[in-house]
Amino acid sequence: MTEFVDCDSDIELFEMSAEKSEKALLVNTTDRDKISYSSADDSVNVGNEPGHRKVVLNKQKEKTKLSGFLLLLSFFAAIGGFLFGYDTGVVSGAMLLLKTNFDLSSFSEEVIVSVTIGSAAVFSICSGVLNEYLGRKLTIIIGSFVFTAGAIVLAVAQNIAMLISGRAILGIGIGIASMTVPTYIAECAPSELRGRLVTINNLFITGGQFIASVLDGAFSYDKTNGWRYMFGLAGVPSAIQFVGFFFLPESPRWLISKGKEVEARKVLCKIRGHSYVEEELQEIIQKFEEERESTNKAEEYIIVRVIKTPSVRRALILGSFLQIFQQLSGINTVIQVRFFENFKSNTGIFSGVKGRLAKSIQYWEHIGANSFILDTLKNGYLIPFIDTPSSMYMKNNKSALKNDDFVSKYVNELVLSGCVIEVPFQPYIVNPLSVATQKSGKRRLILDLSTLNLSVKKEKIKFEDWKIAVQYFQKNDYLYKFDLKSGYFHLDICPQQHTYLGFSWEDKFYCFTVSAFGLSTGPYIFTKCLRPLVKYWRKNGIKIVLYLDDGFGMNN
Repeated sequence: MTEFVDCDSDIELFEMSAEKSEKALLVNTTDRDKISYSSADDSVNVGNEPGHRKVVLNKQKEKTKLSGFLLLLSFFAAIGGFLFGYDTGVVSGAMLLLKTNFDLSSFSEEVIVSVTIGSAAVFSICSGVLNEYLGRKLTIIIGSFVFTAGAIVLAVAQNIAMLISGRAILGIGIGIASMTVPTYIAECAPSELRGRLVTINNLFITGGQFIASVLDGAFSYDKTNGWRYMFGLAGVPSAIQFVGFFFLPESPRWLISKGKEVEARKVLCKIRGHSYVEEELQEIIQKFEEERESTNKAEEYIIVRVIKTPSVRRALILGSFLQIFQQLSGINTVIQVRFFENFKSNTGIFSGVKGRLAKSIQYWEHIGANSFILDTLKNGYLIPFIDTPSSMYMKNNKSALKNDDFVSKYVNELVLSGCVIEVPFQPYIVNPLSVATQKSGKRRLILDLSTLNLSVKKEKIKFEDWKIAVQYFQKNDYLYKFDLKSGYFHLDICPQQHTYLGFSWEDKFYCFTVSAFGLSTGPYIFTKCLRPLVKYWRKNGIKIVLYLDDGFGMNN
């Protein structure tokens, strides 16, 4: 059976009966075309001339399929989630290298890590306004551009200020993406697939964290520029997203909200992969009209209505508490900082030594250390040269070559702890390495500074001996002994003088950043810095005697 009717308006509801079943279709016409319905193939023809539009009604009843374009759209959008996950994971590995290269204080470390989170929180709120006025597409483009700029700033950073600025810029991009990406995917996806497609964003977040961990490990061996690659590579996916989004459509729902229904229809046809989108388009229009009408009639804020609506209130409470418990568990801290800090502090024989005294500078001020000691702890020990030594390259001693496995492991431990850094150039003085073996079989790596010491001023200091110790002995006291682990390594060397403490191993150049075993003034400066501490302890009833890094105490 075929019926014909006239269209009197641009958008007209066409109802017809065929075999006792009612069909409904919304048809957009610009002329008074003829519309025909054919029960043979359950279709509607607009116009009776060849080439006119044909709409097959039963296509609307088929199960929604995931088109390739929709999957591509979701992939490009979810790159924003990947960037969030990547930054969350990569900062922990980068901080291990930044701490050494920039001699960061604890406060500087905290600012560099947290400034990204702070700026992301602020701009996630601001992105709501951007989404409303600029649209989802343009907002994501802005976010990816900002993130790329932040990655570039970090990759070329020369000082702490640039590091903080770059991290703050990254936070802006993350804040924009975290708010916009899920919204864009949800509004482009059909209702049947919305949950699965929005989940892609979460999948990309965890994928970003995984890739960041892999790259952290890959570039951790480059102590000088590894952190630049870690941060800089984040700009690659953000640049891909930036370019890709110029070829992707705007969200159909946002187009509807701006009265661009014709454009929204075209976008839906492209995303769905077919032209049977009239029913879905009208659903979007109807829901938007209902929301707008509800907002205009409401006499109270949306949040009040949310709280008063039982079903919505329950969902809000559940979702909020899930987020709260996740944050209270400290998982972000574990990922960003503490895992690698614990890895560092529990790995190697020199863990936690580098910079330990400098971190406690307020305590040294409290116990009455003089200005020379405070300056040494803050800025590093300035080796007192009589004259400027000559630049030279000296080969490693035979004892080091015979114990190459031990030396390789020892050097690696020193690098991990930050006591030694790898440098891309030949140091001013390349000193030979030696290995001293004690009677017990214990081996110690020594930087042979005998040539350098010829140019170092001789310093004198009186060490404590048994005559000092007997002054503190009392009847029935118990005696205990102790050894200060890696004592000399607690004292940093002034950064400008690292190049005097260089050495080579396995075709690479390194420099000590701490007082090395072999420096003639090492015993002097170490003892001098500990004198205020020993004096303070004795004043408070702690009876100890210290000789270099060995000592013993008495207590009843």
